[in-house]
Amino acid sequence: MRLTKEKSILTSKKYDSGLAFEIDKRDVVKLVQECWKHSFAKVETNRKAVLTRGWDPRTLSYNVLLHKEIAATKNLSDTSTIVLSSSVDPSTLNTQDGFAGTLIEGICLKYNEEANMNGASATEQKKKCQDAAKEQLELHGKQVSSGLLVASGRYRIDETVHGYVQRVEDKRREQEQLGQQKKREAYFKLKEKVEKVREKGHSPDKWNSSDLAVMIQWFCCKGNAAIPNCRPKVSALLESLWSR
Repeated sequence: MRLTKEKSILTSKKYDSGLAFEIDKRDVVKLVQECWKHSFAKVETNRKAVLTRGWDPRTLSYNVLLHKEIAATKNLSDTSTIVLSSSVDPSTLNTQDGFAGTLIEGICLKYNEEANMNGASATEQKKKCQDAAKEQLELHGKQVSSGLLVASGRYRIDETVHGYVQRVEDKRREQEQLGQQKKREAYFKLKEKVEKVREKGHSPDKWNSSDLAVMIQWFCCKGNAAIPNCRPKVSALLESLWSR
């Protein structure tokens, strides 16, 4: 992103100076120098990206040790590890207060942090995201997009994806038809009420407040001014609209 901006600035300056409107190999050093402080040299965001992606040396070393080829060379008969045993009931130990509680809390937080990045928690979270995306596709709750497909674990457009898109379109059309049907039902219901009011006569003086409300609703259109709230003005308005 920053490189694109710097290219635009450089070409504009060249054009203003009467130089060729282009970028050649001699401009590379200047472009990298200008972009460096806005991209690669941003320490805080770089640290955050490294932590999130698990690129720090300690995590990388841990992941290397978990590789199946290296794990296969592990000496399972190594007896150098000392296993401690105790007959103390764990429920009698202090694991919440003082220095012991602080230490155990720190251990748990660190374990959860590493698990979220590399362990079973990360795999479980990824699976939950995939299941949620698949559910959205199955329920037709969202528009089928590339992001939703990738989140569900699909990386190509096939017959299944075509089926998702078709069902979403069918659902949209069904909603439109349902909305139009409701509008038609409301129209004929209102028309029936208007006919009953008109049977009472053309004079609004013979109508009660419910009849006036029906006629106002019948003649009201989008963009009309606000309906007056006093009966004489409403009656005059209806008299002028009666010829419709």
